[in-house]
Amino acid sequence: MMKSNQTAQAKKSSNLDPIAAAKERAAAINKNYLQKKQRSMQQKVSSNPASTAIAVAASIAKSLSVNKHQPQPSRKVFIEIPLTAPGPGLAKFPLLLELQGPNGQYLYHISTTTGTTVQLMGFGSGAADSVSSREALHFMICGPTREHVDKAEALAQNLIGTVRVKRNHFYQVSRYSKHINSCSCLSNICSFVVQKKRKKIMFVAMRSIYHI
Repeated sequence: MMKSNQTAQAKKSSNLDPIAAAKERAAAINKNYLQKKQRSMQQKVSSNPASTAIAVAASIAKSLSVNKHQPQPSRKVFIEIPLTAPGPGLAKFPLLLELQGPNGQYLYHISTTTGTTVQLMGFGSGAADSVSSREALHFMICGPTREHVDKAEALAQNLIGTVRVKRNHFYQVSRYSKHINSCSCLSNICSFVVQKKRKKIMFVAMRSIYHI
């Protein structure tokens, strides 16, 4: 009885508005199609679990291919340590060697630890890029995510702090050595003058004794 009433109402509504009736029929057909497709996919997954893994791998590969074309996060970490000596006559501190390490071991350690690429760039770095030579000396860090770049920046800042301490100690020792050398030179001059005066005094004394 209820079904016949619904059919009668549908027929009545279709007679009143044929466009609305057509939309309802199309929606019903689409709904049935989606339900059948969902049931068939569930049956395939339950019968063959490997297909699920293949589908997941395909979706991951697709997402990676999309992310591959997106620019990687990058950051510049400026060194802010002078390349020149703080005064005349002082030896030059090997700044680039201390920042990169022997054969670039320090930068390689940061790269492998954080999964990033780290390069020394900017003025004085010797990089081939002419644009970077106009900038101050800095580390250029590139990584897959911001978290990777953050970790690399933290290690780079620790390295810069260590090199800054080494440079300060280097020039303290250099200044002290220079001071010692100057004092030694002054001492030699004084001893030479004293010897000259002593010889002169002895000569005068001998003349007074022997009435030369």
